Amino acid sequence: MLALFVALQSVQAWFAASFRKDAYLDPKLYVEDFAPNPTTGGRVHFLLPFLDNATSSTWPFNLLLNGEAATLDYPTLRLPADVDWARVEADAGARLVWVALHSRAEAFMAGLGQLEVRDASGATVAAAAVRVPSPHAVTLTYVATQKAFRELVVHLQNADAIPHVVTQLHADGQEALGAPLTLAAGEHQVLVVSLPSPKREGQLWTVRAIVDGADLAWGGVHIKELFPFENWPKDDQCPFPASNRTNFDTLAALGIDCSFLRMKECGVSSLVVVEQAAANGYTVLPDEAHSLQEPNYFKPEHYPAIAALFISDEGDKSWSDTARLLNESLRRRRNYPELATYMGGHVNKYTGTFAGITDIMGMDYYVAQCAPHVTGALSPMRIQGTFDYLRVTRENHKPLPVWGYSQSSCADCWTLKDGLNEGEQTSALASVFAAGNKGLMLFMGDVRRADVPGWRAGAALLRSFRAVREALRVGDVMDSALTSSDGVEQSVAVAIQSPTGIVIIVINMNADTYSDITCAAHVGAHWIFHPHTVQRITISLPAGFRLKDVTEFVDGNDQAGTVHYSVVGSALVLTEVELGTANTTRVFWAARE
Repeated sequence: MLALFVALQSVQAWFAASFRKDAYLDPKLYVEDFAPNPTTGGRVHFLLPFLDNATSSTWPFNLLLNGEAATLDYPTLRLPADVDWARVEADAGARLVWVALHSRAEAFMAGLGQLEVRDASGATVAAAAVRVPSPHAVTLTYVATQKAFRELVVHLQNADAIPHVVTQLHADGQEALGAPLTLAAGEHQVLVVSLPSPKREGQLWTVRAIVDGADLAWGGVHIKELFPFENWPKDDQCPFPASNRTNFDTLAALGIDCSFLRMKECGVSSLVVVEQAAANGYTVLPDEAHSLQEPNYFKPEHYPAIAALFISDEGDKSWSDTARLLNESLRRRRNYPELATYMGGHVNKYTGTFAGITDIMGMDYYVAQCAPHVTGALSPMRIQGTFDYLRVTRENHKPLPVWGYSQSSCADCWTLKDGLNEGEQTSALASVFAAGNKGLMLFMGDVRRADVPGWRAGAALLRSFRAVREALRVGDVMDSALTSSDGVEQSVAVAIQSPTGIVIIVINMNADTYSDITCAAHVGAHWIFHPHTVQRITISLPAGFRLKDVTEFVDGNDQAGTVHYSVVGSALVLTEVELGTANTTRVFWAARE
């Protein structure tokens, strides 16, 4: 076996790789005592070229890791003991293979030196002598397509305090830089790459960057060019035109255009719901029961209506669940290779291990109405909790997208029955967008609460986010490029850069009164928000960014003159940003010339 591997490896010239440790929140702020801190191992992406003599690349692929086999197919999945999950995809046109895997075993990661990929026929497609690199200061934070899959939007972030130089950048094997790109300390750059031919959902994308001599790589699977505003409805509300048109219209007025879908919606088949989607302007997220049907339950004509295939909700009960969820993801990959997969989580210490099993990751953490949550029952509740859990999920899943949950008003879901107040609802919704998530998952949008003030305030805010929806979909968080005069206890301020401008989201977090202790005593109260002013927000503009103007979206309308701003050197500075108590959030748009 070793002699064969050496012979194969000798005909390939390179491999590229990237590695990240698992991110997790401060355990003193978010107490998850049932789980140890995830301090060992991490996730690695490898990119390998096809062997010169490789003529076959048929899915499913199998791996040999230091000679030990990993079978990556449903239902025959088999993984080495130290591997939590692994994925392999190939691009026959570019003759590239992407391998991603996660391991919590330091010794395994340090000792991984031989990698071989075989296709369904047993033929070796790629082989290399590899190593898992150290985390690099320059990373790919996000990739999206635009213009009907004809352009690739690539986000690079330098997290270091010194500049780094990208000398080469390859997108799907094609050189994408005309000249070396210097990333200043903390700089976030967005690049738009024209693709030789349009891609489609389910196909592999790869990015390879040579940074100061380090050969880095990332990959993933294309998803729809979609930023869903999704709702998980109450079981008996069936908010679809075929089952309950009134409820459908109520949620549409809120801004919802995607829904979780069960096999039957008040007696109406899910196929009927899917077939009516295009005419009524919505998409669906079919539940896990659909995977138990025949592989051709959904036909190709149904695919445009399916936002993604649902794997699991809060399936991250323990680290041992990774293989089960990977098996379910492989089942959908086998049955519907053209569709992306989605999985939800709820434990921040586990999200680093689970992130990457599916194409899209989710997370829920609710901080109001005495809703249950994964942290200790008597630990302090923070209004920032929703944002923090969604943001750490983005950190672990990047460069792949996150669709994050926001709590909504529900008449009988939680201890408090009167619905979220305006501040609770708007801060929860805004947290999804500010965390850099690429889809909104509302839980549960109960139509019986459509008349409460929180619902109306949420609808107005969603109209503003809808106005910058495409920029949010193709954009990404600029991370260290933004600084605020505030601490995290008073407000959250985030800048999201897209090819056409920067969305700036500022959320009032100056709230108190709520307590899990009073919830446990069944005398819980709502969060009370207080007016707050952020004195100064500074955004370091990337090289080449020429600012046109800064406006604000209010109830979906673009308004000028409501924001105090100036350009100081290469920085955009916002001052005296006043935040309210009903609509806690302001949404600014810094347009690029």
